[in-house]
Amino acid sequence: MADIRKLRKALRAIEKNPEHHDQGSWCRIPEGDFTAHSRDRRIDVSASNGKIPPCGTTLCMAGWLAFQGGPKGARLDYAYITGADGTISFISDWARDYAGLTAEQAETMFHCASSARELGDMIDAIAANPAASESDLMTAAGI
Repeated sequence: MADIRKLRKALRAIEKNPEHHDQGSWCRIPEGDFTAHSRDRRIDVSASNGKIPPCGTTLCMAGWLAFQGGPKGARLDYAYITGADGTISFISDWARDYAGLTAEQAETMFHCASSARELGDMIDAIAANPAASESDLMTAAGI
């Protein structure tokens, strides 16, 4: 079952820090091109780093969930969260599990929403109906 508190916390961070939000990229770090195959530049998660990512870094909803919920010592790069123990997961998979979303809900929220408003509408739909489908979320967000 989705953890609405975690989802709303990430949404509040997005609304409060729009300069750190980009639904088009899991984690974009400034100063140069960055690809999924280049893990030479990473940022620490909030537990090790503070309440917002470093200047210029943008995160999508899944990225914000991973940034806020990642365990101390974990780091984010373009598409991955790397645990302090070296375990590597896709940000989207980690965020889905952390927030308790179904695969369908995560896919819809992470890939179809393009704004904080649409994310908020989808969260509201999941809060009202924990079994909300892709169609339910898309309709709620007006997409």
